Amino acid sequence: MKKPVHEVTVKVTGQFHDGYDPFTGKPFKMVYQRVRKGLGNIEDRGRMDLQIRVQVRIQDKQSAAQLQSRRRLAAGTAAYQQLDNTTKTNLCRQAKKLHITGFNLFIKQFCQTHNLQDY
Repeated sequence: MKKPVHEVTVKVTGQFHDGYDPFTGKPFKMVYQRVRKGLGNIEDRGRMDLQIRVQVRIQDKQSAAQLQSRRRLAAGTAAYQQLDNTTKTNLCRQAKKLHITGFNLFIKQFCQTHNLQDY
């Protein structure tokens, strides 16, 4: 008899199984997800528990606001990629104080200075 994945390995997360609902016959995917202590359905000895659940179907609604936001983020990413290494290093130093990456700091500043309506 095969053991469940969580009994074989220590820290597993992500999708692990494709199956079919025995009542409806529809396919589904199962995932392991880390959750706060006490909230999982699999007890773990670490700081986090594990939960096995059915992966919900993700639908990308692509609203006008989402598409605008994505275009602004794409423009910010392209602008970051054009920066020289000295500027990127300075961003990393500034970002370290905020406990974020230099890229995230740049995107934050880019979004603050560029209106969403322009995209």
